Amino acid sequence: MASTPFLFVLVDAIPHDVARRAWMDGAFPGFPPPSQLVSTFPSLTYVAIPAIVRGISQYKPPGYEAVWFDPERGTLVRDLDHIEPHGVDTWPRLNLFAEGALYALPRGFTYSQTRWIKQAAPRHLDRPWVGWISATDALGHFKGRAAMHRAVSAIGGQVAQVREEYARIHGSLPRVVLASDHGMEFGIRSHLTQEDLQRFLALSGFAGPWGALDGVVVAALGVVGCGVLHTHPERAEAVAEVVSQAAGVDLAMARTRTGAAVFAVRGGGVARADLHWDGDRYRYDPVSGDPLACADLAGTWTPDRESFERTAGRRYPDAWRRIRDGLDGGICQVPATVLFSMEAGWTFVPLSVHTGASLVGGILATHGALHAAQTCGFVMDTAGRLPPFLRPWEVSSMLAGGIASRDMVGAALPWRREEERTAP
Repeated sequence: MASTPFLFVLVDAIPHDVARRAWMDGAFPGFPPPSQLVSTFPSLTYVAIPAIVRGISQYKPPGYEAVWFDPERGTLVRDLDHIEPHGVDTWPRLNLFAEGALYALPRGFTYSQTRWIKQAAPRHLDRPWVGWISATDALGHFKGRAAMHRAVSAIGGQVAQVREEYARIHGSLPRVVLASDHGMEFGIRSHLTQEDLQRFLALSGFAGPWGALDGVVVAALGVVGCGVLHTHPERAEAVAEVVSQAAGVDLAMARTRTGAAVFAVRGGGVARADLHWDGDRYRYDPVSGDPLACADLAGTWTPDRESFERTAGRRYPDAWRRIRDGLDGGICQVPATVLFSMEAGWTFVPLSVHTGASLVGGILATHGALHAAQTCGFVMDTAGRLPPFLRPWEVSSMLAGGIASRDMVGAALPWRREEERTAP
């Protein structure tokens, strides 16, 4: 029996509300309405795309971004010659130069990559194929919501043409899954620089070198809604409590022996809750206040799937699992001891990057934080309506037998034919 041709298009940084508006405007004929894809935390492409293709490839990146900390050598590693996430096909092949070009000319590269999908997809539809449009991230950061909406609508039009052309030649429509790796919050107004945070930490006694009790290493690359700190494990909770009080920080969390401690400024004081995990169960225990707004679920062990179903639609979607994955090695090989998430409208950024961004008009939107606006991307499948919320790895594992790209280990994985259908 012949396989149904299959195309998987990942579009960087498209929030669910933008995708839904484009769908309502008719930009995605043959697709049911988009569901929300609850990204990783931090909600960054470098970790989010490997999580999405986990059903196919078990690759796990070393850190959260292309700049990551190697504790064995005690140094920051700048892996800028391989920015492109493992397991996807894109044009151009990404390195530091190509990434800079995308961010300098986001509109032009978005439409070039959209045309590339239209040209490249038909050559690969004799087997499952994963293509990635990356320039939409820069488009959202620098051009805003309206530009992103126009781009998403154009992508929908190109995908429709690919399906129509294939059907004209072969007599059947190919199955297509469209997804984004994370959301994007628009309306950015304020910035906490890496240098300001380091000075703030120093005032509280955390200014030592790596390995010292008071040592803190910051691994930062872009203008995002989160931060990554490496500290002595015994001081992680103290560092997180201090960081939670820095300007613009919404939440800070530290790895503990049984889970994580979560801190936030609430009601004029520092709120703390302890998050515990044991196998696939979680327990949330507010100590002073309720930083994750989950007090109604506190005090009892909750299975992983139930925790997702009960929190996916909240301000911090699937927070328990995502904090665990972020701090416990679920999404990268070298997890931090402290992570933090910025408030709405704020970014965390190295001063040099902030200065460069300001020279080209400034940042209008970002992602990375734990809250829903920066977290929730979209996913939709011409094979039928999906559940309202999905975790990243469910996007690939939901597909019958698995999918593969030509660059992916296991590209010849078998997969079962599924009849094409469209939800009403």
